[in-house]
Amino acid sequence: MNVLPDVSESVAKPTPASEGAEIDEKHAANFADDHKGLDLADVVEAAQELTLEDAKRHVLSDSGRGGSSRCSHISCCIIIHDAIEGRQTDPNFDQGLLKRCNEALNAEALSHDVARALVEEIKLEAALMDDSPYVEVRAAVSNVSLLSSAVALHDLNFSRAQTDDPDMYINTFRAWFIGLIFTIIGTGVNIFFSARNPGITLNTFCSQVIAFPVGKAMERWLPTKSVRLFGKQWSLNPGPFNQKEHMLITIMANVTFGGAVGVYATDIVYVQRLPQFFNQDAVGGNAGYQILLTLSTQMIGFALAGFSRRFLVYPPSVLNRSFHHEKNTVANGWSISRLRFFLYVFLGYGFYFVFPDCIMQFLTYFNWMTWIAPNNKMLAIITGSQTGLGLNPISAFDWSYLTALSSPLITPLFASMNMYAGMIIIGLGMIPAIYFTNTWYTGYLLINSNHIFDNTGARYNVSRIINSDFTLNVAAYESYSQVYQSAGNAVVFFAFFAVYTATLMHIILYFRVEVVNGFRAVFQRKNARDAYNDVHNRLMRKYKEVPEWWFFAVFVVSLVFGIVANEHYHTEMPVWVVPVGIIEAITNIQITMNVLAEVIGGYTLSNRPLAVMIFKTYGYISTAQAIGYVADMKVVFSAQLIASILASFVGLGVADWQIKNISGICTSGNVDDFTCPGYNTFFNSAVQWGAVGPQRLYSEGQIYYPLVYGFLVGAVLPIPIYFLTRRYPNSYWKYLNMPAFLSGALNWSPYNLSYILPCIPIAYYFQDKLAWWTKYNYILSSGLTSAISIFGVIWFFAILYKNYEPVWWGNTVSFAGCDGNGCPWFDMPEKGCFGPAPACPE
Repeated sequence: MNVLPDVSESVAKPTPASEGAEIDEKHAANFADDHKGLDLADVVEAAQELTLEDAKRHVLSDSGRGGSSRCSHISCCIIIHDAIEGRQTDPNFDQGLLKRCNEALNAEALSHDVARALVEEIKLEAALMDDSPYVEVRAAVSNVSLLSSAVALHDLNFSRAQTDDPDMYINTFRAWFIGLIFTIIGTGVNIFFSARNPGITLNTFCSQVIAFPVGKAMERWLPTKSVRLFGKQWSLNPGPFNQKEHMLITIMANVTFGGAVGVYATDIVYVQRLPQFFNQDAVGGNAGYQILLTLSTQMIGFALAGFSRRFLVYPPSVLNRSFHHEKNTVANGWSISRLRFFLYVFLGYGFYFVFPDCIMQFLTYFNWMTWIAPNNKMLAIITGSQTGLGLNPISAFDWSYLTALSSPLITPLFASMNMYAGMIIIGLGMIPAIYFTNTWYTGYLLINSNHIFDNTGARYNVSRIINSDFTLNVAAYESYSQVYQSAGNAVVFFAFFAVYTATLMHIILYFRVEVVNGFRAVFQRKNARDAYNDVHNRLMRKYKEVPEWWFFAVFVVSLVFGIVANEHYHTEMPVWVVPVGIIEAITNIQITMNVLAEVIGGYTLSNRPLAVMIFKTYGYISTAQAIGYVADMKVVFSAQLIASILASFVGLGVADWQIKNISGICTSGNVDDFTCPGYNTFFNSAVQWGAVGPQRLYSEGQIYYPLVYGFLVGAVLPIPIYFLTRRYPNSYWKYLNMPAFLSGALNWSPYNLSYILPCIPIAYYFQDKLAWWTKYNYILSSGLTSAISIFGVIWFFAILYKNYEPVWWGNTVSFAGCDGNGCPWFDMPEKGCFGPAPACPE
């Protein structure tokens, strides 16, 4: 039955009318008058059958045609009821509006004026939700100007430009030139400073912001003449720099250096070549091996993205379109333009950064509590920023330090609070308990280190247990020492195990319908884009997608490269394991895979550390790369492919230069802070899961077997949260996302609370002012990050690389005493070692 002229004929199953909503015959008659051709029986059924999507389309179509924004009492009640039904536990829905709607519907009498006012808010929320349910996304990817709540709905232009010009030029010389130059600079900067602690990282937002003035400058100064290149006529300056060119540059940046992993295969290069790790420069330093392995892992991720299009949600555009709108609106009293604001932030922080980076390093590691009593063990363990737990609310005056884990400006507040809470509650609940009870002999070690140790408390010397063919020497291992890890590192592995099962259970409980629909689309060979009707996917349907055989060709070439690299250079990884790693990646496409890949590789490739490292790269890194790729148009395919290949060579070149030219790189005493926390973790994992193997550490009866119960804990925890959310939909339980909560504990070892505690008030403060936040937030974040990246390179080569930094109290105080040097809680036994070994190693 066609209930309303403007709604879908497919109606929901009748549901009870909302409690407290008085739907009398007078209001029903008014509703019927508003919609000619309906009788009273139809109106009563409409009150039960009208869905949120129907109501949204109905009210938006009325407003879009210039119709009245007024509604009768009964239609208001229907819209209010259905707008909040199914969204009681949605943390992304406007919680203030949700509360007012519930209060109104539960009131004894709902006045016409109150109902109509609520519907005005619901209409506005529906329009915004059509862009994205996340206010953070709407701020960056805006198709409609965000208005304050005081703006009346009839002033909102719903005939806004949800349109796209398919003829707008994108494949231009300047887009490719800027994109490739940014790929070289961004990849080089990120690889170079990934070894530093705290690291310096250029992200996608930086490339967006910097690309705009560069593009506008080329628009102004480049000649309009055409040149012929690669068989194509190129116009050096086809006209105004547009948002599609801007997007192409952003995509090239995102898949090479702006995403989550970048050129991750360089980790293998560092760990293989450096003497304090595996010291295998003969193979690791071979250019052919490096190129084949890196291109194989990068391109396989690209192919996986194409294969997965039918069941992956198509991501909306990541471009901040605000630069391409000329109007400069006032936001909370601020009228400065975005570009001028970026320039001030970029230059101001860039010149300030010389102080925490070179001249006054205590501004970065502001462990002021330990200065009171530098040799006090307990004080250093609890509050220390270097080797302690970091319980320090004022821990840094350096943006690179505060964003080492996540940016409080970029990460949504809801996700940030889950992550912060998980790190604080799990870390402070488990790490001190393990440490001070000397569980697993952790009291003889540093409380929060990502290094692995022998039974004398020294760093584990893996060269003593590895044969010349890069396999484990079991006799040497048994005569040397078992592998030991810190309390913080043990909690990290427990959290990793818990995250995997928690994520699986969370998906089953909250998103089982979406998962079923996704796999149904696979079997029916449908496009995932057809299942999503948001404005971004509607616009993108105009473009033809890349043929799947293109991705298959990339996949085959990548597979061949991987097999050649492993067979020719004798990595001890069998040929059949390469596709196994890829399959393992495909089946876990959205879950952080590094530890799970190590577990599978450790049991499959026992006692072969290099093989496990490479298996992890195929099983995890290829997946992470795939998530970052977008495969919509042929020009985008080409841009991503070429940029990724270029980034691979840039990354390998930077890694080679660092290994040869930076003295003491990846050592704890490096004077330029190139202590390599990420590479140390990668190496330690290779030793635990590859050389020694999980059988000797995590299987039943072994020392770290209790950590495996993390799988059980992770599977159980989401269940009570789910039912508490269902039982109390308006409570704070709806905001607790258990996988995000558990993932907070993954940030321990070597990081600590000093990296996140100052971020909490920053996240609250800036996200509380919606108008200012919408206009300037991403500009502020990009300005700070860009300043650190660009000026960090300048200060490094001008001051640090030449050892020009001053030697004085402000540069040494943070690294002195027990926090800087590390003081285990328990003294070493008189025999000089701990643990079950009958004798201490020589």
